Amino acid sequence: MRLYHGTSSRHLDTILQQGIVPRGDTPSNWPAASSSERVYLTNAYAMYFAQSSRKDRSEDLLVVEIETDLLPDATRLQADEDSAWFIWSQGSMPRQFCPPFTMTDKYEQAMHFSGILDDLAEYGMDHEMSLELLGNCSHLGTIPPSAITKVLRYSAAEGPWWVMFHDPVISPLNFKFNGSEYRATQLVVADRLEEARHVEQLIPGFLDLDAVERMCASRRTEIQLPACSPVVAMHAP
Repeated sequence: MRLYHGTSSRHLDTILQQGIVPRGDTPSNWPAASSSERVYLTNAYAMYFAQSSRKDRSEDLLVVEIETDLLPDATRLQADEDSAWFIWSQGSMPRQFCPPFTMTDKYEQAMHFSGILDDLAEYGMDHEMSLELLGNCSHLGTIPPSAITKVLRYSAAEGPWWVMFHDPVISPLNFKFNGSEYRATQLVVADRLEEARHVEQLIPGFLDLDAVERMCASRRTEIQLPACSPVVAMHAP
């Protein structure tokens, strides 16, 4: 399975040398602080997350493609805490995983779930459930360069041109109705137009994938991966 990570171009050198590293002590980009020990992945929103990671206008957007079959430990691929929060908010979370009654702030509640994703995975609330519900999941620890199959850099010099086709509201209800559109545009962003054409749309013909590709292609640069990359290795004599 291929998943994607969106981030700022300022992280490019680190990604090529070390892989995708959890944020650690770096402040989170979100009001509900993401886990400092996890990398967040998506099949739908990499451009949105890349934009959110930028600190100033000089930074471009990076979309990193990961092949999950190349991860050293597949059990580290787990749910996203937002998915867990939505499940809990609908009353479907087992009591032993629920936040304390005194915890009323939704951001604190989400942070509660980020700390128990290991336990939720053992219970069956795993990355596949998270992807189906919201289009996102997480990986505990660094994603090594050997699992990265593609890195694409998108120029932001012309401003936020991507909002013409990708300005999502991330929620289970929106993903239920628009998830196929988000997944198709994600494949176009990943330079996989022909695969995107095979994603069944709720309203066939509504999404002009060729127009999305034209917008992306003129601003896209594929970054050469280090020699240790499995993609390079496959083409070695």
